[in-house]
Amino acid sequence: MNDLENDDLAVDLTSLIDVTFMLVIFFIMTMSFTLPVIDFNLPQSSTAKSEERTLTLRISVDAHGGYSVDANTPTTKAALPELIAAKLQQSAAVKEELTLELVIDAAAPSQELIYVADLARTYTQGRLVVVSTPVDAAEQDRAPAPAPAPDAS
Repeated sequence: MNDLENDDLAVDLTSLIDVTFMLVIFFIMTMSFTLPVIDFNLPQSSTAKSEERTLTLRISVDAHGGYSVDANTPTTKAALPELIAAKLQQSAAVKEELTLELVIDAAAPSQELIYVADLARTYTQGRLVVVSTPVDAAEQDRAPAPAPAPDAS
């Protein structure tokens, strides 16, 4: 029994530490490094009323982030501040406030909404109207087309 009491009972942890570091390296290397994506769908309203303003600049954004201004005139993102500044000068001449009206596709990147909101804050003291689609029209767009009736002949 004296033999067991005098033995130095120690566990070598070197291999355990090596395996732990290898697992940490494996998990770090296989981790995906992507930015978080926010899925943004615009709300729909059944009680929305269109708001008439005399000086409104309507900006439309399609699903791919393409811009158009007033009556579907295509434009670029870079030209948008110049168009707003020109419309702002026009509104100052008639002494009315300019309001930006944003019509944005539900599938458009949310960054486009943020960009137009920043422009509204810069040029119009934050006067921005986001136009939503009425519920009835949205439901009609989602509903499949009715099948044609079979011929009775």
